[in-house]
Amino acid sequence: MLHSCRHLHVLIIVILITITCASTSQTDAQVAKMYLENKPEFDRTAKFWVEQYASPKSDTSKEDAVGRVCEMGFDKESARKALEKHKWDEQAAVNDLLGM
Repeated sequence: MLHSCRHLHVLIIVILITITCASTSQTDAQVAKMYLENKPEFDRTAKFWVEQYASPKSDTSKEDAVGRVCEMGFDKESARKALEKHKWDEQAAVNDLLGM
């Protein structure tokens, strides 16, 4: 839990920096608006982002990822190597395996 809290803290700092900087990005504006107008929703969203994108993958979820890539027609060894190379990002791994 402490590890996730650190990720959440870093994410909040990054988002706060984004809010304070002038930005033309629609997404940045939406995040800033959510932070200012609906802090509980912002906190739930930030927690989801940390859990989804900044938390280490468990061995079970890694095996699940290998299985999903193999279902697309790739062998297990190639799938695992591509996933490891791309930090377990399945889309990036498949693109790599397809030579994209």
